[in-house]
Amino acid sequence: LWPCLSQEIWGDRARTFALLLAPAIAALASAVAVQRVAAPGRLAGRAALGIGVLAFALAAAFGKPDAGWDNGATPDVLWLNAGASLARSLRSHEDIMVELRYLPAARSPDAVPALHANPSRPRSVLLVLDESVRASDVCSVPGSDCDESPFTNALLSHRFGFTAMRSLDSTTTLSIATLMTGLSPAEPRARLLSAPMLPEMAHAAGLDAAFFTAQNLLFANTGRFLDGLPLAAFVSGTELAPYATYETGADDAALLDRVLADLPRLRAPYFAVAQLSNTHFPYVVDGKDLPFSSRLDWRSMDAFGKARVRYRDAIHRQDKILATFIAALRAGAARTDGVETVVVFLSDHGEQIGERGRIGHTFTGYDEELRVPMWIDAPRGTLTDDEAAHLRALRDAPLAMLDVAPTVLD
Repeated sequence: LWPCLSQEIWGDRARTFALLLAPAIAALASAVAVQRVAAPGRLAGRAALGIGVLAFALAAAFGKPDAGWDNGATPDVLWLNAGASLARSLRSHEDIMVELRYLPAARSPDAVPALHANPSRPRSVLLVLDESVRASDVCSVPGSDCDESPFTNALLSHRFGFTAMRSLDSTTTLSIATLMTGLSPAEPRARLLSAPMLPEMAHAAGLDAAFFTAQNLLFANTGRFLDGLPLAAFVSGTELAPYATYETGADDAALLDRVLADLPRLRAPYFAVAQLSNTHFPYVVDGKDLPFSSRLDWRSMDAFGKARVRYRDAIHRQDKILATFIAALRAGAARTDGVETVVVFLSDHGEQIGERGRIGHTFTGYDEELRVPMWIDAPRGTLTDDEAAHLRALRDAPLAMLDVAPTVLD
């Protein structure tokens, strides 16, 4: 219980201790009172300990409070259930969260036969997966008017932009499944847990694969989905910051610094994923650089208006971090064996900011939550003329996240 108590404010600790002590004192007092008022017989006294231990063991083994998300059970039952579930998890090496059918579980990927990589040009691929970013708030196609993402817009003036990319869902876990497998999120859960993922395909072709994420992988049990991948490098949000929050994770800048440090250790060509997290609600901003909120009177705005402004400031901050990273990458800070890296950028899903009466995602299938930015930056020499022309022709074509895995494999 100490981690719980140590993170409470001092004013609440006394109340918590009182709540813990009260039932203990009441139980001891009732035992003393019963012994004085109606002392148990010798046989009952001898049997009580054995019966009590047996009852406790049965409760620990089979007791499950039907609590759902509301924790609708008494604290002692919840504690007993949690302790027993943890023991089962340690014994079976299986996460207790897999009992929730709508969260990821441990994968059992199908075997991938040996593959032969033969691209038209030598090139590594870095997939930068952003979080909760709407297509309407980022410039996918280079242009002169780009308020929210001016830094990457100026740096990558020759990138291939796509204006009509859509996610097939509005939640990160399903988007990762689609991106990494090329399967629809409507596939049966067992199929999504058995399908090979891009790092496994890269490994089958003799390529190094890496996965870097700023997310706290306890959130939605996402870590179970990445277990067992054949990765030459891996880092999660809680490795960068032990107390990375579920919502915004670790600092994206720290993650991308780690990516720059680790990419040179991979054999080229490689495949790597860098998953950002700071644009998840409640949106991380730079208090010294607030181009949108600093010009407004917050007192006259409703909750949706305030969220919208903070969201724009968060995207502005992240764009600056991403541009700094790509400039270092292009300057050769992470070049491996002279092979250049193609950067594929897109968001896992969009974000609703009051359009349907909510803030966030996982609510609807409307464009606010599905339409996402996407661009590809390919250094000179990494694409043939035909490949470049093909990407250029797709600028305004309707695209879906199903298209990303085959494109990355190609």
